[in-house]
Amino acid sequence: MKSRSIYLIVITALLLLLCSTVHGQEQKPPSPVIVVGAVQLPARYEVRRPLRLNELIARSGGMTERAGKAIRIYRSVQASGEILTDDWFKQQGGFEAYLIADLARSDERANPYVEAGDLVYVEEAGIVYIAGDVKVPQAIKLMEALTLRQAIAIAGGLLPGADKIFVRRQGSDERRETITLSRKDVASRGNEFALQANDVVCAQGKISIGRGCPFGDVTVERKVNVDSLPLRAVR
Repeated sequence: MKSRSIYLIVITALLLLLCSTVHGQEQKPPSPVIVVGAVQLPARYEVRRPLRLNELIARSGGMTERAGKAIRIYRSVQASGEILTDDWFKQQGGFEAYLIADLARSDERANPYVEAGDLVYVEEAGIVYIAGDVKVPQAIKLMEALTLRQAIAIAGGLLPGADKIFVRRQGSDERRETITLSRKDVASRGNEFALQANDVVCAQGKISIGRGCPFGDVTVERKVNVDSLPLRAVR
C-alpha cells in the first residue's frame, strides 16, 4: 500500500512537471517579424494573428521617400542579436521579392502574409548627386537606369563655361575614383555613360561661378542593430 502511494505521488509530480513545461512552451513569445529599410519606423513585431504585408508596412509608419522598387521578405531568418549590414544581406539565402507598385495597386499577389521569424526589407533607391556649374544642383533618386546626359538634363543643363565634368565613384576596392569628361564627351557619348548609386557628378569650368561640390564621400553603409529596434505586439 505504501509503495503504491509513493508511485502515485511520483506519477502526479511528473504530470505536474510535464504540464508546467508545456504551459511554459505555450507562453513563449513567437520570434518577431523584423521590418527595416525605407520605412518611417523600423521595428520588431510579435505577431499573434494573421498579418499581411501592407498592414505591417502601415504599422511601421509607411515608406519613406527613399523607397525603391521592391520589398524583400527573408523567411525564417535568425536575425536576433545581429547587426544588419550590406554584407549581412549578401550572405543570406534566397528571398521573396514584391513590387511596391503592385502592392500600391492592391494586387493580392504582392501582399502576402508575414510569419514569425520573417525579416522584411523595403529596398532603398540609390542616389546620384549632381552639383557645380549646373542650373539646379540636386540629388536624383535612382529608380531606373540613368545616364550622365540624362542627369545633366534633370539638373537643367550645364552653365556656360562648364567644360569639365567629374564623376566621383566608389571603386571595387572601396576607394573613390574620379572619371573626367569634357563637355564634348558628354555631347558625344553622355547617353552611353551609365551612372551608379552614390555617384557624385560635378561640373566645373576655367571660370567657375563659385558653386562647389560639397557632397564629399556620400557612401553610407547600412547598419541596423536588430536588438535595439522597438518591440511591438500585433494581436
